[in-house]
Amino acid sequence: MASWPDDTLALFRYSLIAPLLDPLADAEEKRRWRQDVLARQHLLPDGRRVHVSAPTLRRWVRRYRLGGLEALRPALRRDRGSVRVVTPELLEQAKALKRQDPARSLPQVVRLLEAAGLVAPQTLKPNTLWRHLHREGLSQRVLPPKPGLRRFEARAPNDLWQGDATPGPALPDPFQPGRMRRTYLLAFLDDHSRLVAHAEFFWAEDLYALELCFQQALLRRGLPWRVYVDRGLIFQAEVFTRACAELGIRHISGTPGHPEGRGKIERFFETLQDQFLRELSHHPVPHLAALNERLAAWIEEAYHVQVHSETGEAPAVRFARLQARRTVSAEKLAHVFLWRRVRRVDKTGCLRFDGNRYEAPPGLEGRKVEIRFHPLHLERLSLFIEGRHAGDAVPLDLAHPVYRGLDRVHHPEPSRPVAPSIPYLELLVQRRRQRQARALSPLRLSLVDEPEAMPDV
Repeated sequence: MASWPDDTLALFRYSLIAPLLDPLADAEEKRRWRQDVLARQHLLPDGRRVHVSAPTLRRWVRRYRLGGLEALRPALRRDRGSVRVVTPELLEQAKALKRQDPARSLPQVVRLLEAAGLVAPQTLKPNTLWRHLHREGLSQRVLPPKPGLRRFEARAPNDLWQGDATPGPALPDPFQPGRMRRTYLLAFLDDHSRLVAHAEFFWAEDLYALELCFQQALLRRGLPWRVYVDRGLIFQAEVFTRACAELGIRHISGTPGHPEGRGKIERFFETLQDQFLRELSHHPVPHLAALNERLAAWIEEAYHVQVHSETGEAPAVRFARLQARRTVSAEKLAHVFLWRRVRRVDKTGCLRFDGNRYEAPPGLEGRKVEIRFHPLHLERLSLFIEGRHAGDAVPLDLAHPVYRGLDRVHHPEPSRPVAPSIPYLELLVQRRRQRQARALSPLRLSLVDEPEAMPDV
């Protein structure tokens, strides 16, 4: 087993038990899902096809309930540190076979090695070889199938959110004066009430923008039981799917070629186009902050209080029936959404990452560690070994305080003058500010009349 296993197998196991953990699924739904899982073969990340037994499913459910996603990781090898089957010479032969024909399966590679007398029969497992080839980019990772949406409308607020993105208006580019740049809107919509958990315009439709929008939605509205998204790259990214698993949110992907499953959020985008963007076109704003301020005002002062044509109620009124909500602290969200990379600490106790040099805690010399970091704050790297925190790396040479793989559009935007008043949207902004001032309690400095909160997950 590699010195540092990633979450690939844990996420695969979670995908099979997520419907069994879903408190909104009834007994019949769970029975049908269990029968389907037990009846078919499943494609593991290393290319093997396996059957899963009922005791195994029950064991994974117990592990997740006791220890979350970490408990679904594979167990550590007892022979760690001893001589392994895969020698450097054997690995080179396996790599050559995969490069010769990338579609060649790992079990077939093992059979070829056995036929050539390079390894004794039954001593090399395909999943062992996969771990080595995965580091070289020669393995084929296949995402497990995702369950589809089964209900037309969720039964209660926060049972199900829909998430999606759409292009927004073009604004003056703060990074290239004199040019215009397209914005992108990311939004999460409560399926039952049609309330917007959070929506925000960004300069890029990427993973970091998705993280920022989703975190704001969770902090403002609590944790949903399910989130339904399309199969776009950002919504299928490991950072996002892992965060959902750790927070106990069932991640559901839409079926390709069937966009009707996201009909509610698409309808919201149409309403936004007709009401918000149409007015905005008559009174443009000069920068992104002004655009998002007007968006928040329109959502809270116009969209949330209008009676919805299908439900017969205003989204804010329908969402207010939420009796209790699952909450999560900002500190836990910051930890869950940290980005991850694997590096090796050198013999001097130092490691290099993104053009920077760091000193690792004593005892990690020569070991592979998982780095968890915030892309805007590379002055702090948290190091993990086998899922356990092993301390923080101290920067020795911080040439790049911001992750170079992050689009520069997420860097702090240059200051801009305040936008002039506009008839409709500026009025909504002022109304929102007045309402917030009235709702703010001077004694406890928080919004009053909020739903009763459950303990942090």
